[in-house]
Amino acid sequence: MSAGRPAFSPAVQRASSARNKNRRKGNPTHNGYMAVPSGSRGEMLDMMEEEESELEMMLSSNCFQVTMAGLILLNAVVIGLETDVTSFPYWDTIENAFLIVFTAELALKLYSQGIAFYFSFRNVDLSWNVFDVAVISLGIVDVFMSVFLSSSSGSLATLFRIIRLLRIMRLFRI
Repeated sequence: MSAGRPAFSPAVQRASSARNKNRRKGNPTHNGYMAVPSGSRGEMLDMMEEEESELEMMLSSNCFQVTMAGLILLNAVVIGLETDVTSFPYWDTIENAFLIVFTAELALKLYSQGIAFYFSFRNVDLSWNVFDVAVISLGIVDVFMSVFLSSSSGSLATLFRIIRLLRIMRLFRI
């Protein structure tokens, strides 16, 4: 491993290894998904694979993981403050910003690992991946409900606040 590159998580190493094995089978221009003709299209697919590899490295880097852990903790603090300081008018905006960041992280992971591998039983992080999707999906449902029902009130709002607090469980993954 080169000195400037972060270590990959086991799941990323297995996915990369499986892709490389598929590339080596049969046709040397095979990229694991389809035969790639030589020329500009093949070069374009090579560039896309390099970008995916760089994205996988970024998502598995310690810096990114610590940043996401910090955001999760900050989100938990915000939820606690939201319960105590109900008069602050921007709680929904702040919560939606967190939801956007966590949704973007999920989208990047789905893109870099592929949906099939992300939800594969071979993926050691499958249970955490399902947990992430569930918590983020429920957050999106909460936003839509607050928009269409004009406000989340009473026990429903409390339920969704508890579900948002489940994000802190992700720290055990990181």
